[in-house]
Amino acid sequence: MIREKRAVPLLLFNMKHHLRNTLIAFFALIFVLLIARFANAAGPSMNLPPGTVHATFNYPGPVSYWKITLSSVPSGYDVTNGIYVSWCCDQTHTINNGATLSVNLYSSYDPLQPCRGGNPGWNKVNYIINNKQGTADDVQAAIWHYIDSNGGNQADPDVIAMEAAADAHPSFVPLPGQLVAVVVYQAGSQGTFIEVIVPAQLTVTSAYDSPTPISGSYASGTSITASVTPIVPGATGTQYVCTGYIGSGSVGSGTGASVTFTITQDSSITWKWQTQYLLTVNSLYDTPNAGGWYDSGATAYATLSTGMVSGGAGIQYVFTTWGGDASGTGLTSIGITMNAPKTAAAIWTTQYYLTVATNPSGIGTVSGTGWYDQSQTVKLTAPINLGKYSLITMPFSWDVDGISQGVANPITVTMNAPNTATAHYSSSISVGGEWVPMDKLQLLASWATSAILMTILATSFAYVRRKRRSI
Repeated sequence: MIREKRAVPLLLFNMKHHLRNTLIAFFALIFVLLIARFANAAGPSMNLPPGTVHATFNYPGPVSYWKITLSSVPSGYDVTNGIYVSWCCDQTHTINNGATLSVNLYSSYDPLQPCRGGNPGWNKVNYIINNKQGTADDVQAAIWHYIDSNGGNQADPDVIAMEAAADAHPSFVPLPGQLVAVVVYQAGSQGTFIEVIVPAQLTVTSAYDSPTPISGSYASGTSITASVTPIVPGATGTQYVCTGYIGSGSVGSGTGASVTFTITQDSSITWKWQTQYLLTVNSLYDTPNAGGWYDSGATAYATLSTGMVSGGAGIQYVFTTWGGDASGTGLTSIGITMNAPKTAAAIWTTQYYLTVATNPSGIGTVSGTGWYDQSQTVKLTAPINLGKYSLITMPFSWDVDGISQGVANPITVTMNAPNTATAHYSSSISVGGEWVPMDKLQLLASWATSAILMTILATSFAYVRRKRRSI
């Protein structure tokens, strides 16, 4: 009984063990198949029409088993309409001589191509068509050896030599300028292939502009001039400047927006670009400098040539500070980081000149003459006495631009234009030890004269009355 209980777990253990081994073997097979698939896919990149084209078959070809003429091939592919050196890769089926068929084209390295052989068979076939020996029949025999059960005369010395050389190059892959087998196939008909010169693939990468040329296939030995527009506009205040290119294969690396080269191998060009932003410097006066384009991240400075500009008689404009995206009070702004389009605005203040004069002129100085900001108010106070002159009170003490300011002292002037403020004085004489303005003396003199005249009149009137009474 004990043995029976032990037998069941042992059986389960063996079943699990075999299941594990089966799963391991299954995934290993999948892995091998994947490797084989990618190995078969390795080879030169070929741009072949995805649909059917027409192929006319003539036997024998001048230098090959078949002469195949392709027609109805769209433009832009690595095969064109025309005659090709062609070979058989299938002795099981036949094609009538002179027949025209609708066929599909496959690279011999395409894992989906229908002709037998696989790799390294097709590697060796591609080696043979690039290194032919003997006659066309010898070449065909060597081809059949690898992809169709050793057909043809395998005892011929040239066949033997070609096969030995191919066996020594099992990993051969045609390079640009060499020949590659392209399978020509219609289901139910004999499998064939044509010899096609491997093109060189050019890969072009550019973040901006539409580069010329674009990525594509080019016959080996073709001279190519690749270029982009040197400066490409972006959003407002943004542009992209080509700073050169990084090349590989037949293309070196360099500066500039154009390069000419002869392509002989798969190559690439990556265009390099620098983002730039515009600094705009605005100023109502003077000629600002330093506006323009700057590399992203660069430090720019807005500048002025002068901080003061004349606006005509009694008017000037004085720079005070930078605004917008700029700051600072000097003629050169504080550094501006150009991480976006920026605007620097020079801010100016309008100033007017105030002239403070005396009447009569030259008798002394009343303070206040100078430049003042627009709308600024200026308080002016005239001394009561300037030497032998005293500030008059009648009819007014001050005028501004000829307009009386009355007898006020001090006065206030609002600077919205150039102004002249004049303090009016008159000469003085000493009366009782004090200087009295002449205008006041003149006023007293007029009262005294009036009093004398009144006294004379009164006396004369009294005299006349007395004389009349005496008569």
